[in-house]
Amino acid sequence: MDFLLTGNSFGLESQRLCQRLSIQIEWGIQDGGNNSGSGTPSSGRGSTFSFVPNPPGAPNGRGSPLGYIITATLTLEGRISSDAAAVVQDDLDELRQEYIDMGKQSRPGRSSFSASGGTANFSWSELNGGFTDGNPHPPWGMVTQTLIDKLEATRTNYNRGGIRLSSGYRCPHGNRIVGGKPESHHIYGRAADMFSASYTWTEDEFNRLKAAADLTNPLESFFWNTYDDHHYHAAW
Repeated sequence: MDFLLTGNSFGLESQRLCQRLSIQIEWGIQDGGNNSGSGTPSSGRGSTFSFVPNPPGAPNGRGSPLGYIITATLTLEGRISSDAAAVVQDDLDELRQEYIDMGKQSRPGRSSFSASGGTANFSWSELNGGFTDGNPHPPWGMVTQTLIDKLEATRTNYNRGGIRLSSGYRCPHGNRIVGGKPESHHIYGRAADMFSASYTWTEDEFNRLKAAADLTNPLESFFWNTYDDHHYHAAW
């Protein structure tokens, strides 16, 4: 028995039996751990079997990948033969599952994420908050091209050396851990939190950086007293 794991469903196929026998295979699915639940459908008959995972809710995040045990059973002349395979979400689908578990308004596809990127002025790690509490899924992250372009434009407008990012993309679970808003632009790769990398961080310096970002027409541009550490937050 071989198995195929795709972005939204699992598929299994018998490849070692003739067609006459393979259509008699009975398929079943069991929770493979991590409170994965079952799938739809939960059983089947034939040479192939596909299902969509149907796990119980996890509004605070699951913390582990979904996994299932798939069984294939063939009864022939009173003799029963069976085989089983374990299928587990890969790292990227585990990350994407957080959007479903935590009820986010948008559920990004695999193509929305990357494992590398960045620019000469903003590294991939910086754009993902250093892959710490906000996004503990290295190397995966979601950073829109708009965010990259606007950060570069802000840096040019600021014209006072570098900009240090303290937070960029956050996964939904990481966003909750650090106290972000449930539908924060951070979880869609559209926001960054910033400080000057070259000057002492004062209210005047904050206002210089904010003025530079405001020239790029951000969706959000917060103020000196918005956060206790006085970081500058903008989203595009």
